[in-house]
Order: sequence, then C-alpha cells, then structure tokens
Amino acid sequence: RVLAQRACLAAAQDENIQKIHTESGGVTKAQIIDWMDKSETFHGYKELVLTKMKEGSFLTKLGPVMASAGYVCFGGGSLTRWALPEDIVPRVDINAKRSAVCGLSKSKIDAKQSVSSELFGSKTDEELMEMLREGINSGEWTQQSKALAKRACLAAA
Repeated sequence: RVLAQRACLAAAQDENIQKIHTESGGVTKAQIIDWMDKSETFHGYKELVLTKMKEGSFLTKLGPVMASAGYVCFGGGSLTRWALPEDIVPRVDINAKRSAVCGLSKSKIDAKQSVSSELFGSKTDEELMEMLREGINSGEWTQQSKALAKRACLAAA
C-alpha cells in the first residue's frame, strides 16, 4: 500500500498528469495506472501486484490508496474522476463536484484530517518515527501507527 501511495503521489507531480487533470477536470484510475506502467521507478508494479490478486480487486483497492494520498473522488461510474492532491495542485472548488458514490463525504475527510492534526500536528518527524517504531515493535498496528506511516510516506514524496 505504501508503494502504491508513493506511486500515486509521484504521478500527481508529473506535468503530463497535471495537464490531463487541468484539461479534463480530473484524472482516472486508468490514467494513473498507465503513468505507473510508463514510469521508470514504478514500471511493473501492477504486474507484481496482479500475481497476488485479481485485476478487479487491484482497481477496487486503488481508490482508497488514492484517497489516502490526497486525491479526491467525484462523479460516478464511467464518469468517475479524481482531483489531484491539493498540496500538489490547488483546487478551485472540488466540493461542489464531490460525490457520495466514492464513499468519502466531506465530513468524513474533515474528521480524519482533524484527528490526524490533533494527534500529530505539533510533533517532529523524528518523534513520529519513534512512535511508529514503538507501535511496530509492540506488535500492534494501530490506527495511530497507520496514520504515522501515511504521514511518513507523504513527507518522503
């Protein structure tokens, strides 16, 4: 999952993906996967994952990974698009286009970001890494540990 998040973040930083986003009002999962396939770093990722799961499962799991990387889903069905992470490409007003089809309401996203800010906002990256190490060493992969891993991934990208 961490590797998929990094790939999604790297794709969002690519000029061609940003151009598609601007011209089309978002990107599709297929466009992100195509970018991965052409990427020097992430080429072959999809094939590796498909040795462990079916393509439908891969596509289903990619949505939450994109959301955790900061993408915002809107639309539905064949019209589903994803806005790139706001810290990479500023949004005009994506909230007007947001759809419940993606299962990520504004209130859920805001609540998650609020909890994350309260837990980790004032801590240094070093302190957070120590918290993550303690969580892993104790054998407990808690929500806090998962949130720390996400923050580390975003900081590394």
